[in-house]
Amino acid sequence: EVNVDTGADSKEQYVYIGPTLPSGQLKCNSVFIGTAEEIKEALKKVIEKYPLVEKMIVPVSELAQKKQKVKTAGTIYNKFYHDIESAAAAEVKGV
Repeated sequence: EVNVDTGADSKEQYVYIGPTLPSGQLKCNSVFIGTAEEIKEALKKVIEKYPLVEKMIVPVSELAQKKQKVKTAGTIYNKFYHDIESAAAAEVKGV
């Protein structure tokens, strides 16, 4: 018997480490399973509205390290988090 590799093993678990977005668009710590391309496609509308969301979707294998960077002032992940938060707050206010 021969098993044909369909590439299914290239699917990974990813976690969104940015702030929860308004109107249930995307929650912090949401887990996704798939390839990076599949996840970007699934979140296309959210990424169009908040482009930095794409940078806040990290492989589970890097979760602890990246979460720490989100909490650390001066890191790029901390800046992305606050930039998304500001954009979301502006949306809620209808700016």
